[in-house]
Amino acid sequence: MEAQADRLGIPAEADFRADALPGLVSIHIDSAGLQHVVIKSKSRRVTIRVHGALVAVAPARVTFEITTLAGLFAAQRSITTLREIFSDKPASAPGWTTTALEKRDALIALDAHFNDASHREVAVLIFGPDRVQAEWVADGCELKDYVRRCRSRGLRYMQGDYRRLLR
Repeated sequence: MEAQADRLGIPAEADFRADALPGLVSIHIDSAGLQHVVIKSKSRRVTIRVHGALVAVAPARVTFEITTLAGLFAAQRSITTLREIFSDKPASAPGWTTTALEKRDALIALDAHFNDASHREVAVLIFGPDRVQAEWVADGCELKDYVRRCRSRGLRYMQGDYRRLLR
């Protein structure tokens, strides 16, 4: 999700407080000054890319940006995930942490890679055919990016980083 942060207007509108968010929150700032706010629960994760005022130092007013139809659908998924994190609903995969799911998915993607499966086929294995059918778009698909990261992570495990699987 993309967002713009500022501290303009009345203070009551500055309701985005990183320290008050539920779950595990981390804020990463890249070399261009873009903030990546990562909010995690046991099995869910949402990343908000924030331009503007630093959200880690004080409350800010955050305006979410949606620029395309595909962006609208991606935002809808992210908003649903945020609602689940904020409401403390049980995760869809009880007992799985985000890290454990990422490791599992990396092994699935690695195995599929060596069996000549496409990225879409890997996504179907991980997320199921209904979700892939609904969310798989030509550009800007989070599922595609996730599958690519899983494949890369699986290859790293195979090339000697496998000790991380044991942690």
